[in-house]
Amino acid sequence: MSEMVTRSEQVAMVDGIRLAGVSNILVAEQVAKLPFARTRGRLYVLVEPMGDRAGWEGLCREIAQAVHDEYYESSGSVTAGLRRALERANNLLCEMNVAESRRAPRWAGLSAVVIKGNDVFIAQTGPALVYVIRSDVAMRYPDDSPWLDMSPRQAMEEGYAAPIGLRRELSLDLFHTQLSVGDSIVLAESQVAEFLDGEEIAQTFSEDDPDSTRRLQALFADRDLSLLVIRAGAGEGTAIRPTPRPLHPLSADAVPPPAWPDMPAPGDRAVEGTGPQTLLRNLGERVARAFALVGTRGRLVWRRMLPGSERRRLEKEIRRRPTVFPQDQPAMRRPADDRLVLIGMVAGIVVLAVAGYLLLRWQGERVQLARYESDLGHIAMKLEEAAQASEEAIRRQALVEASVLANRASASPVADERIEGLSKDVNQELDAVDQVVRLYWLPGLRQYEEAGTAMTDLVVHGIDVYTLDSGLGRVYKRLFNPIMDGLQVLDEHVPEVLLRTGDLRDGLTLGRLRAATWMPPGPGREWGSLLVLDESGALLEYEPSAGIRMLPAAARAQLQDPRAMAGYEGRLLVLDAKLNQILVFEPGDGTYGQAPAQYTNADLMLSGVVDMAVDGDVYLLYADGLVVKLRGGEQTAFELSGLATRVKNPTSIFVTPDRPERAGSIYITDSGNMRVLQFTKDGQFVRQFLPQRGSEDLFAGLTSVYVDETAQKMVLLGGNELRMANVPME
Repeated sequence: MSEMVTRSEQVAMVDGIRLAGVSNILVAEQVAKLPFARTRGRLYVLVEPMGDRAGWEGLCREIAQAVHDEYYESSGSVTAGLRRALERANNLLCEMNVAESRRAPRWAGLSAVVIKGNDVFIAQTGPALVYVIRSDVAMRYPDDSPWLDMSPRQAMEEGYAAPIGLRRELSLDLFHTQLSVGDSIVLAESQVAEFLDGEEIAQTFSEDDPDSTRRLQALFADRDLSLLVIRAGAGEGTAIRPTPRPLHPLSADAVPPPAWPDMPAPGDRAVEGTGPQTLLRNLGERVARAFALVGTRGRLVWRRMLPGSERRRLEKEIRRRPTVFPQDQPAMRRPADDRLVLIGMVAGIVVLAVAGYLLLRWQGERVQLARYESDLGHIAMKLEEAAQASEEAIRRQALVEASVLANRASASPVADERIEGLSKDVNQELDAVDQVVRLYWLPGLRQYEEAGTAMTDLVVHGIDVYTLDSGLGRVYKRLFNPIMDGLQVLDEHVPEVLLRTGDLRDGLTLGRLRAATWMPPGPGREWGSLLVLDESGALLEYEPSAGIRMLPAAARAQLQDPRAMAGYEGRLLVLDAKLNQILVFEPGDGTYGQAPAQYTNADLMLSGVVDMAVDGDVYLLYADGLVVKLRGGEQTAFELSGLATRVKNPTSIFVTPDRPERAGSIYITDSGNMRVLQFTKDGQFVRQFLPQRGSEDLFAGLTSVYVDETAQKMVLLGGNELRMANVPME
């Protein structure tokens, strides 16, 4: 008897024009890889993108292929395989959304149908629609779905089954039904339910209709539509099950009466057999007989497996025989030692177990190799797609997808040197698109390991290096060596700590140290020095030739919650979050003893500022990555632009001065993405600095940066460690 056959037809239309095929539909029938292996059935997949469909073609193909590969490579039940297949597709789209965080996330609905024999298994999530048409009646799966009755955003807000790509946890709808010859199955996009009810669906797809496509074209003339129609037919030699007829009692004339007493006539047994009590009784008797047979056979095998059991059985049998004369008693042949039988059975079980293990391992390696080869092919295809792309966004999308596949292939147990070359090509292309400069020389200069350390501020002037530990309340000082590739070794009599919380200065006990900056000379101030501010507003000055002194109390009398400060041409600017103001202290006689002036009247919320830089203009860096530029106290038009991936957890901003040979730049430490960003002073993205691949954690927890564009040096503070790097200038 041959199996039921199916034939499928894809209907794809864009703006009312029918296409030959579409990338969001997959039809596959997997044959068994071994002669004695079980088939996994026929698989049909439809992916329904949500929102704008630009750029979805390759992505739909990847998702459908992921469902195909996972289902046919998995073992176990059909429903378990479908669940794993949809979870793999969801993980693939989630990874691509994370890798391409610059754009809006992409979500999709998914329908997967498996036909195995006469059984139909349906798995769905998000907006999905499947019809099973039987006898001109269309059954819809799901029968009741919010995706078919409300907008996608409402459905997600109500907490219904989420589309793939939204979150790692996936909620599925699973259904099972039977398929008969003449039935049809339709996988469609959810918009079909808006225009066609069940009766219209049944009339259109229950049997071949040359006008069905024309009606669909007219109905969806201004929309994009794709659906898959599967029709079940009888194969050669297929037996069509007849409709069962009701059983009637046999007549007394047709069957002779019973020849033994107390037995019902055949006609009576036929009538009695149709009742539920008789059926249950017969079923119980059959189950009891089956258990009895299994128990008897099991005891027999167990007895004969025990050493010496056959001999004892024969001796016991002879003792039960009637008494005979010795000469008439048959000679008892000595049976073979049963221990050999037991050893043979155990050896056979071990051999079978080893063979099964080796077979499973071989099969698993074949599956892994097939997936690996498939990934290599897709990576090469994505690289070619990126090379031919004319738009940067399309090129980046293809490279991101290639990167996800390369990471998976690299983790495969069967990975070889081919993936190394492909991964290198993908990474180089991604770095070129994202304007990444890799820093290969990143020596550690000083590591701060004491418990409670929280290094926040970095100040560099010449060969002097100052670092502020806000956690322990300390200011450290070190010196670069003459060739600027490391720090000088401290003399044993020279302390590294300049200031610390709790020091007594001019009768005042220092509180928590908030900020530090280098103040250059300017009008009213002829020398440069390090200024340190504590939480009370106390201002201390360190001059290498004069030591430490407390400056007058003007700042302490005015400040309430100082968060950041900067110096420019002798002027001191302090950002106070509680006052929501930037205060400017003129140097006067160099001691900042005069009352400050308010710098800005702009309507700004300064409590969200994480750092401030000044070069004549004032740049304020906010916690969400926004940068505000003030000139003369007024906010000017300014916006960071050209960056593909948004800033995540910025911690500091640094501005280099304009010089005759080149304009200055803005540098931002993006701690969340472990990188340093460079922009022009107009806000245009220039490039980004990252460690070499595999060493990204060197930039974990970046808190401050200093760049000398003339010397082409960068000094970084992060992860409670001080580092430096060579920075090539463009």
